[in-house]
Amino acid sequence: MLWLLLLFSEPALSRRWSGYFVVYLTIQTALVFVLVSMPGTTDFMATLLGILSMQVMLRLPTRVGAIWIGLCGVILGFLLIGDYQSQAIALVLLYTAANIFLGSYTRTIRLAQDARQQNQALSNELEQTNQQLQDFAAQLEQLAAARERNRLARELHDSVTQTVFSMSLTAQSAALYFERDRKQVGPQLERLYTLARSALDEMQLLIDELKPVPIQQAGLPDALQRLLADGRFSEKLAVNIDVEGDQPLSSAEQQGLFRIAQEALNNILKHAQTSQAQVRLHLKEPFWVEIKDQGQGFDLRRAQSSGHLGLASMRERAAEIGWTLNIYTSPGAGTCIRVEKPGAGG
Repeated sequence: MLWLLLLFSEPALSRRWSGYFVVYLTIQTALVFVLVSMPGTTDFMATLLGILSMQVMLRLPTRVGAIWIGLCGVILGFLLIGDYQSQAIALVLLYTAANIFLGSYTRTIRLAQDARQQNQALSNELEQTNQQLQDFAAQLEQLAAARERNRLARELHDSVTQTVFSMSLTAQSAALYFERDRKQVGPQLERLYTLARSALDEMQLLIDELKPVPIQQAGLPDALQRLLADGRFSEKLAVNIDVEGDQPLSSAEQQGLFRIAQEALNNILKHAQTSQAQVRLHLKEPFWVEIKDQGQGFDLRRAQSSGHLGLASMRERAAEIGWTLNIYTSPGAGTCIRVEKPGAGG
């Protein structure tokens, strides 16, 4: 009765006192051996060790459980040898085998539970990691959108806003000349028309940059050919595209390189004062892309400090795809934009 009372009360007491199980196991084991050794008691009481074996393998390390089962077998042999003599060894082996079987079975269940808990923990960690990746991707999208908005704001300020401001001054001048000297009104209106066309061109360039990059099917060379077939380029700028190699690039790399080339060609169209340019695509090891012109060039340090010409935007796009961008230019010597994949040379 005492043995059963201790058995059923053990879980609750062990939750309150972490060291209780060792005390419980000692008392229960001693009770079993007392029952086995009592006169007139059958060896069947030794089967209670099987229940304890399951608890031991479930709660204690495997090595400790194996030692406990072995000691129980030895003690049980001494207790049974007097009553059963030659049969004692067989009984001890039988009970010990039963204890090992029940303990191993329980150990397997314990390992399976531990594995399930570990899998659940890994699953939870994976879910948290996926959520973090989704949050990070959303942050990257927001950051990219913010960068794009800032870039468009810079472009609007550097080009369209200033052009519209000049249009406003020109319109005011035309109004004043209309009252004082109407002969000067015509040139002012012509200048106003030129500025309006320039503002429209600038807006069209910005709108084109917002369009999806047409690369997925045709590849980078064909996408650039379609870009240059647009009337704004074909009528004002003769561009020669030289392609060497055809090793594939990732979609992100092709899109980034297309945007860099588009920005560089827009700059040539707006600022270089030349009618010719060259695009070179080296699509094999070492990978690199060049956009060159023989226009008027510019002071690179001055342009970088002022933030004009979209140089910061091109560098950002190159960094996003893991490439490096270099600019070679000086006043009167033309401009070369070179984008290289890490490790590339030549």
